[in-house]
Amino acid sequence: MKRFPEVNDIQSWMKYVDTLPSLGEQWVESAKLPGNPEILSDTLGANFKAKTALAGSLLLSKRIAKHSPEQNVGLLLPTTAGSMIASMAVMVLGKTLVTLNYTAPMESILSAIEQAELKTVYTSSRFLQNLKGRGVDLSSLTDKVTMIMLEDLHGDISPWEKVSTMLQCTLFSASHLRKKFCASPVLDSTAVILFSSGSEGPPKGVMLSHKNILANVKQVSNILNADSDDVIMANLPIFHSFGMTACLFLPMLERIKMICHIDPTDVVTNAKAIREHKATLFFGTSSFFRLYIKNRKVKAEDLASLKLIIAG
Repeated sequence: MKRFPEVNDIQSWMKYVDTLPSLGEQWVESAKLPGNPEILSDTLGANFKAKTALAGSLLLSKRIAKHSPEQNVGLLLPTTAGSMIASMAVMVLGKTLVTLNYTAPMESILSAIEQAELKTVYTSSRFLQNLKGRGVDLSSLTDKVTMIMLEDLHGDISPWEKVSTMLQCTLFSASHLRKKFCASPVLDSTAVILFSSGSEGPPKGVMLSHKNILANVKQVSNILNADSDDVIMANLPIFHSFGMTACLFLPMLERIKMICHIDPTDVVTNAKAIREHKATLFFGTSSFFRLYIKNRKVKAEDLASLKLIIAG
């Protein structure tokens, strides 16, 4: 049984979070808990067990370290299993993750890149083609930053390195893996920078520390009290604080299985994923949830497994 401070006791929470490791180190601890259950899937067909996801993040962290010696690292990805692993790879390195809002106007994206002093942005050629098909062309970003495709990084990993890293994740202790692979940033250092959409002037960057995020994750976990068979339906974008907390760091750090989908408004595919994966926890907004009521293709039985829906 997890023992957390009282939810309303701010001083106790501050003291408690000071005892925790960084986000990257916490991820290693979570993935190395006993057993190796499936923890991460998406509607594109990806499926990862805990130690496989950990190995993927460690392999990717080596590539990011090679291409991005700077502190701030940009990520332009939808809510998929790949983006979760890429995010944790940045956390393992102790770098600052800057999640870019690909739905914002181009001038807002460029402003965020300039303010965060980004030199590299990690994305997916498949995702960029998908955006281009919807009339969103981000190719001009290459004039400001180096765009690195995750597909290219995956192709650079040899079969031997995959096997070797997987063996280490299976055989080595969490403390050994933390010492070998993880940076140890101070908890008050900036872990994530989130930018507003720019609807009220230039985008505003909000700097969130490891302590900020860890406290929120533990507080939400305390309230949810998730069981080992719970499954989170994760479809909120990680460039917003709600999606970042509920659909990235909460399930990854607390080892709650999740199923990802790139579009919260695609209610038919989301409903299908909820039914097939027997999702029990669902975070969203009232406007998104209203779409399920209006769409006649969504049936009550599709959502029968849900036991808790959290609107924000």
